[in-house]
Amino acid sequence: MSWCTTTRRQGAFLSSWNFAVTRVERSGRANYAIGGYRLSGRFYDRVDSFFERDQVGGFVSVSYPFSTFSRLEAGTNLRRERREYDNKGVRVNGIVVSNSVSYIKDNSIWGYTGPIDGERFNITVGHTIDMQHNDVNFGTFIVDYRRYFRVSQRSTYAVRVMGKFNLGKEAFRYFMGGSWDLRLYPRYRIWGRKLFLVNNELRFPFLDRFLLGFPFGGLGFNAIRGALFVDMGQAWDRDYEFNEVLGSLGIGWRLRLGGFLVLRYEIGKRFQLRNLDSPNVHFDSGIKKAFWFGFDF
Repeated sequence: MSWCTTTRRQGAFLSSWNFAVTRVERSGRANYAIGGYRLSGRFYDRVDSFFERDQVGGFVSVSYPFSTFSRLEAGTNLRRERREYDNKGVRVNGIVVSNSVSYIKDNSIWGYTGPIDGERFNITVGHTIDMQHNDVNFGTFIVDYRRYFRVSQRSTYAVRVMGKFNLGKEAFRYFMGGSWDLRLYPRYRIWGRKLFLVNNELRFPFLDRFLLGFPFGGLGFNAIRGALFVDMGQAWDRDYEFNEVLGSLGIGWRLRLGGFLVLRYEIGKRFQLRNLDSPNVHFDSGIKKAFWFGFDF
């Protein structure tokens, strides 16, 4: 159970409480989860500017394993939702239900900073509708496939192919950019209801151990890993004419601290593949750098 408040005014204290309660049952082969929540606050969308959102609802989900490596997941989320935008007024005010089904497989083998062998994929189909006023009615389709090829005992070629699509009325947008997807671009600066991404990466050992000596003692780091990468992707809306692919290429380093934190540093060039009927490549001026955190995809 968790709770918090997002109020900025004393009079709105009670109306701005947020909480979520979840119960998970894992005693049988199928795992179940049921819960309820109240989420309220002021948010910002890069396209639609500021808006107030209030949601009260509940959800149920089930996960059924076919084997150690694959499973089927399904869930339903029923909520009372209201969204009011500063520049467009009330856009959603009704009973909204979201249903989704996913098939997931993961037999990957992990190294210090991420997977080094095997494959992972997720195929999801969903639908969201406002049952009261039909203000919301859109479908969701997601494919995320990742494959890891051992080049040698300690090196891996990794590839990820991902597509995300929300089609229909009041479909929400996906955001992309940053070290977790399209590298060397500003975080979350690329958006749209349709998105595709292709990552290519050669992972290799850079330093097995790095030691720093001081008069009062020493400091050591284990498992600094390197990566050569080429990324390509784009996101767009129904109003956007798709005629350009964004890309980046470069080299990166990963340092794992403890058992849960991986620091990432990347340097390289951004480019655009323009005029897809007669493609040409344009490279941005200058070298781009990025520092962030997170395991390899």
